[in-house]
Amino acid sequence: MKQRKTPFFAGILTVLVLLLTGCASRQISLDQKIQATGAADLPTEVKMPPSYNMEYFDKLTMNVFLEDVDGKPHLPPNLVEKLQGNIARMKRFKVASIYNNGARRSAEDLADVGDVEVTSSDTPKLTLGLSLKMFWSKEYQFMGKGKWAILYSVSGEASCENYKTKTVEYSKSIKGEAKETQFRAMNGSIMGGFDDTVRDSEENMILTAARRALVNLMNDLGKLYPVGGKITKCDPYGESLTFAKGKDEGIGDNQMMTVFVKEDDDAVYPLCYAEATPGKTGGSSLSPIRWCDSDKKNNKRYSVDLCLEFKKDPRAFLKNHDVWAVGWGISEPDLADDGTNKEMEHHREN
Repeated sequence: MKQRKTPFFAGILTVLVLLLTGCASRQISLDQKIQATGAADLPTEVKMPPSYNMEYFDKLTMNVFLEDVDGKPHLPPNLVEKLQGNIARMKRFKVASIYNNGARRSAEDLADVGDVEVTSSDTPKLTLGLSLKMFWSKEYQFMGKGKWAILYSVSGEASCENYKTKTVEYSKSIKGEAKETQFRAMNGSIMGGFDDTVRDSEENMILTAARRALVNLMNDLGKLYPVGGKITKCDPYGESLTFAKGKDEGIGDNQMMTVFVKEDDDAVYPLCYAEATPGKTGGSSLSPIRWCDSDKKNNKRYSVDLCLEFKKDPRAFLKNHDVWAVGWGISEPDLADDGTNKEMEHHREN
């Protein structure tokens, strides 16, 4: 068997982005999932999410900026292309343009891989700007009896600026890891398991680690900018509410939401927690799981009164009140198969 030396690789990348998403191969589980808060995690009192702004309930438009760090190893171009595609596929946001070291890919160029905002202007109205500086590294860990663990890590610092208010609304460190196992002979040659001397295999591990780091960021952004919208109708018993937004706006299966009343003075009063079932062609059905009148002690009196009024005649209530819903966190998006799975399988077989 041909001996293959195992080199040490390290790289660094600065990425200025507005939204990112995660994807895993069949061999590497994505254990840091993008998901909504579960029903068991909701507060006892029926509340609004910790962070929400009705002005941002609709899709937010963004540009994406990717830049290499001078003097440092650059992220391989094919990985940049995959990340661009994943970013464009995220339903919660619209991508106007992606810039990679100054080279612009317009919305038209991205239309075949994701949900993008195609405009006639080169300067569409943007809402958010997220700066992300990331670096990757690789570490070998001896496990005994010729077995080695290879740990790829991607870490970074992220900050999100609201262009409308000109304030930084998010700043946090993020990190993602991807781990594989390798078996070596006494002379150091690779006998089995993961082969990090194959370029594509190494790049896929870096990409997986990067996506996991970005998933943490995505979870935070989902909590900071939750999806919201109007309740348009309901059944006669108030057991099924029709929500104006669905999968195309970032609503996922079983996503937890707060249904609330908005008064003329912009005051809001929660009615219930509900579970979303997004439709295939738009909109969602919300099933209430906890009404505020079920625990009068821990809920606001006026919210309880509104809840009782709703239950008496749900459809009349919708005609007389402005009823909305807002999500808790962000639901897991459809994971895009960008070829990573097949590439990983190919290099495992060889």
